[in-house]
Amino acid sequence: PFLHAGQIINAGCGPLVMAPVSQLSSLWFNTGERTRATTAAIMAYNLGSTSGFLLGPAVASSEESVPRLLYVHVGFALAACI
Repeated sequence: PFLHAGQIINAGCGPLVMAPVSQLSSLWFNTGERTRATTAAIMAYNLGSTSGFLLGPAVASSEESVPRLLYVHVGFALAACI
């Protein structure tokens, strides 16, 4: 049940993170800079997701090290919240 709840919460946050990028770039940047600003924001989001997929196998190479991986994820989440 915790796995399903976590996936539902994660999926619910996706549109909230990805949708405002183009709206914020249209508010903050002039016409000539919007494309670069939107591209930089989307690439930063995608690189963060990619690093999450690469971090998992590097930290948790066996079943016994999975809790360590979860602590690393909690640390990153706390750093982002702070």
